[in-house]
Amino acid sequence: MDKIEQVIKEAGGVSALAAALNIKPPTVHQWKSGDRKVSPRLALVISQKWPGLVTVHDLRPDIFGPAPADGGQEAA
Repeated sequence: MDKIEQVIKEAGGVSALAAALNIKPPTVHQWKSGDRKVSPRLALVISQKWPGLVTVHDLRPDIFGPAPADGGQEAA
């Protein structure tokens, strides 16, 4: 399952995610279909509202780069 689909499911559906982000449902449908990318601003909001489920790196690697290999944790 795609990361944005996981967020949609966790939020309770397309309309619920749109309402939580104060955007219109067609925008979320466009993310799901791949017709449109999540804006960098909303990628930050989504990653903060659903921590552990998705990161900005998952949603916009073209802007924020790939996820750190160690998840941001350094080995002892």
